[in-house]
Amino acid sequence: MNTVQGKTAGSALKRVRRKLMRALFGIDPAYSDMYEDEGERFFAALYLQKIRHHLQETFGSRKVDILDAGCQAGRLAIPLAKDGHRVTAMDTSSFALRRLQMHCREEGVEVSRSKGDIARLLQNDKHFFDAILCIEVLYLRENYREMLRLFWERLSPGGLLITSHRTKYFYLTQALKEKNCDRALFILEQSEGKLGGSYFNWQTVAELKALYRELGVSETALYPIGSFTEILVEPKDFSAEDREKLLRIESDFEDERRGCARYLLACAQKPL
Repeated sequence: MNTVQGKTAGSALKRVRRKLMRALFGIDPAYSDMYEDEGERFFAALYLQKIRHHLQETFGSRKVDILDAGCQAGRLAIPLAKDGHRVTAMDTSSFALRRLQMHCREEGVEVSRSKGDIARLLQNDKHFFDAILCIEVLYLRENYREMLRLFWERLSPGGLLITSHRTKYFYLTQALKEKNCDRALFILEQSEGKLGGSYFNWQTVAELKALYRELGVSETALYPIGSFTEILVEPKDFSAEDREKLLRIESDFEDERRGCARYLLACAQKPL
């Protein structure tokens, strides 16, 4: 067996061991449990602040049916279930749903769980929801427009669609911190594509509003999640050629201040 074959076999063995540990003992040291992670709980609090505000504004004290599409380990589903809402949680990961179930037992709440591709699950299930959440999922999905339309269809009249989206600003800052001006120009000129070999999509405030107008939404509330205002790079650290590219990036990228964040949270209400 050569070195490459040995590494491949070793990687396969690690994957098998990891699956067995997940299935038999519910353990995976490499898994980031967003319900337990302090940093993710901080961002969950930011999301929940806005989500609860819109639920209260729309439904008052009424407890409603909520879908958490892409729930991970329940960082949003469990707090909303504790508020008394009827929550259905969907995810592609069996392990994530088992972690969710474990946390539900710990917290003494019930959350319905469904495993599989979100779009397929919704196409096969004709249930309507009062609110649909899809947080930190759509930016990874090439069919994000189709998913938004499907969510909109599965909302009851007067229901809320609440989603998060990566900003163009976020990926621009990541590329510039790496002094990768060619990647930054690609991000500036496009709204989706492969970065580092993986697919992502990203939007400015204006692009996100247009995306929602395609659904027939006249007004969308947008909130920054994870804002920062520090200066990221110094022009003197770039070559003369790259400074020209940097100048264009600085000149051409125009967005509202709320677009300068890790994510934008979008909240829209379906007409009655």
